[in-house]
Amino acid sequence: MTQTNFPRFLYYYAGPGACLDFGGRKVRPTGREIVLIPPHTPCRSTCEAPFDHLYVHFHAGLPYSQVKPEVILFDRSLCGVLPLLMGQETFSDATVYALVFSALAAIPASHFFAAGEQADDRIQRAMHLMNQGLKREEICWKIGMSAAIFQCRFKEETGVTPHRFALALAMEKARTMLSCGSAGIGEIAEACGFADRYVFSEAFKKATGVSPGAYRSCK
Repeated sequence: MTQTNFPRFLYYYAGPGACLDFGGRKVRPTGREIVLIPPHTPCRSTCEAPFDHLYVHFHAGLPYSQVKPEVILFDRSLCGVLPLLMGQETFSDATVYALVFSALAAIPASHFFAAGEQADDRIQRAMHLMNQGLKREEICWKIGMSAAIFQCRFKEETGVTPHRFALALAMEKARTMLSCGSAGIGEIAEACGFADRYVFSEAFKKATGVSPGAYRSCK
């Protein structure tokens, strides 16, 4: 089976204020947890109060391409370099690599797929194409599925519909742009595939509980 290298996300919240919703499971980090989000894990985040956080988006091949799509929480003490990163404006690549490697090494064996248990490769490829911004018709053609079968198989594999997954991707991209860039709301709306800033702002507030401007101010 082809293994596509999908992004992983590692977050550390220095204190309360964020709420992460993983398919109905709500997590409110207190400052003691490292949050590791494997590929294809539906996630919705809201800002309940201003907070400081550190995040790393990275790619990893085998065996980490076989991690199940479910959030992983572990104690921050497992990543000894974390104090070297918090509060710093600049830091070395080696320190970031050390943080990521520590997190990967801490993944319990129970979070890996067993032999023969892997996800449908066609759905994995579809997710990759969705991340590239392709429309559903193009995706179905590329993976050789009818729209109806794709809809059913996608929800079986991920627990969410293709529409909800695509919206989650757009919101993740928007959160990243709001957190670490200076692009205007209109530019972000266009980059995330929305018709205009007003449609984007409405969708963002519905997904996160705050407006894009408020999210940027409490990042």
